[in-house]
Amino acid sequence: LTNIDKINIFELRADYLEDWEDIFNIKNILKYLSSYKDKEIIFTLRTKKEGGQISITTHKYVDYLRKIANLGLLSYIDVEYMWDMEEKQKLINELRKNKVKVIASYHDFKSMPFNGNAYFKILNKSKADILKMAVYSEDEKSIDVFLEECKNFQEESGKDIIAIVMGKKGAISRLNLSLSNSCISFGSNKENNELGQYSVNYLYENIC
Repeated sequence: LTNIDKINIFELRADYLEDWEDIFNIKNILKYLSSYKDKEIIFTLRTKKEGGQISITTHKYVDYLRKIANLGLLSYIDVEYMWDMEEKQKLINELRKNKVKVIASYHDFKSMPFNGNAYFKILNKSKADILKMAVYSEDEKSIDVFLEECKNFQEESGKDIIAIVMGKKGAISRLNLSLSNSCISFGSNKENNELGQYSVNYLYENIC
């Protein structure tokens, strides 16, 4: 791992691993990440429905996340909340009862919802610890409105949120967190210009 001193939180994107179903292997990875005592860990299994790498039934998705949570080696677990919400809600309730912190998330790699505030209100029904929405737009005016709506929701609710606009013009949402009152931004070892994602180095030096 590189740039460790510039990272506060690791995100393990298990859907990028060929052997993501191997719980023993995941446990070893989480143990390694846990060796960095001052870092938190987000575990994510992103499905193709929300821009990830795998297709999986809701039942298998929920069962898998439950097994990962039971390892007791992570700080947060990401739960895609906006489809099959009844089953996801049961999972979130169980995780939080067992003292596992949850990020309730929604991702749309093709468009932006008409009302960001309304979507966050739906996510907020989950009672998750952090609410995350990542959407796509290249329209500057729409991006400004969306981030303002997210900020309004955060100020009204007091919830911790993550609001990301993917795309080159939406990249400002990753740098200036005050536009939405987001609590976390995500970087990588290299820039992904199509999604507007910055490298860890650039993000560390320029985030505000």
